[in-house]
Amino acid sequence: MKTTTSPPQCGTVKQCHTPQQVCYPSVGAALPCEDAARPGLAAQPASPRVIDRERSVSIRCFGGFWVAIGDMIVDWSRVRPRARTAMRLLTLCAGRPVHRETLLEALWPNMPPEAAMANLHAAVSSVRRCLEPGRQRGESRMVVRTGEAYLLALPTGAHLDLLAFQSALARWRQARAVHDAVAAKAALYEALAEYRGELLPEDGPAEWLQHDREMYRRQAANAAAALAKDELDAGKFAEAAAVAEECLVIDPFHDACWHVLHTAYQQAGAPAAAERARRRYAEVLTSLGIDPAQGTSSGGSASPDPGCTTPIPWTPISANRRQNALDPATMPIRP
Repeated sequence: MKTTTSPPQCGTVKQCHTPQQVCYPSVGAALPCEDAARPGLAAQPASPRVIDRERSVSIRCFGGFWVAIGDMIVDWSRVRPRARTAMRLLTLCAGRPVHRETLLEALWPNMPPEAAMANLHAAVSSVRRCLEPGRQRGESRMVVRTGEAYLLALPTGAHLDLLAFQSALARWRQARAVHDAVAAKAALYEALAEYRGELLPEDGPAEWLQHDREMYRRQAANAAAALAKDELDAGKFAEAAAVAEECLVIDPFHDACWHVLHTAYQQAGAPAAAERARRRYAEVLTSLGIDPAQGTSSGGSASPDPGCTTPIPWTPISANRRQNALDPATMPIRP
C-alpha cells in the first residue's frame, strides 16, 4: 500500500471589506505558487496538495483581502467577522494545515473550549458555503479538514499574491546567482507589482499577523531598494529615483534607499530634488533622535556623492554589509 505523508502543520499563533459581489474581468494567468522558507505563521513551504477546478481562483492579501472565483468577486458581507478572520488566517498558511488550537487561540482566546469549538465549526461551514455555494456538507474542496487541522487547498493554477511575491524573490536570487541582470531586475519588478500595501490591513494589530506583516514589509522595501540600486548602476536615474521613492513609502527609515535616492537625483541633474531628499532624510534622523550634523563614528561626515556640498551623514559600511542591506532576504525586524 502506498503511504502518504501529511504536510507540516502551521505553527503557533504568536508565530504565525466586504466588497459587493460584482462582475470582474478574467483573472488571467497565475504565477507559480512557490513559497520561500521563512519564520512566522507562514513559515513552511506550501504543500503540493491542490485541487482541480474549471474556474480560476485569485486571492489577494496585500493591501486588503480579496477573492475572485472565475469572473466573480466573492461577497463576504454575509459572513460573520470571526469567520472572515479564519479565512484570512487559512489563506496566510495556504496549502498547509492549521491546527484547530491555533485557530481557537487566534479567534476565541478567552472563550470556554466547548463554545469556542462550536464557533469554529460554524465559522468553517460559513466560509465553505461562501466559497463553494451548492456543495453538500463534507464535499468542500477548498477548505479541507485533515485530522485536527484545517487547510485551504489552492486549485491548480490559482494565483495567491503572497506566493507570487515569494516566487518572484526566489527567481531574483537565482538570477543574481548566475549574474543574469535582466532576469534579476524583471523578478524584482514582478515582486513589487504584487505588493499592493501592508498584509491584511483589515486585521489591524492582530498578534497572529504581526510577524509576517513586518517580514513582508521589510522584504518589499529591500526589494525596492535593490531594484533602485540596479537602476542607478545602469544609469537610469529617473527610474532609480521613482523606485527609491516607492521604497521609502514602504519603509521611511530605509537608510540605503535614502542614499540611492539622493544620488539618483544628483546624477539626473536635479539639484533641487536632491536637496529636498537630503532634508527629508535629515528630518527622519531627527525624529529618531539622531543629529543630522553629527559626524560618523569613523571620524567625519560621509556623503552619497563626493561632490555634494551639503552631505547626508551616515556611517560608512563595507561592500558586503551594503549588499546585505539591499537583500530582500535579509530581515532585521524592529522590536
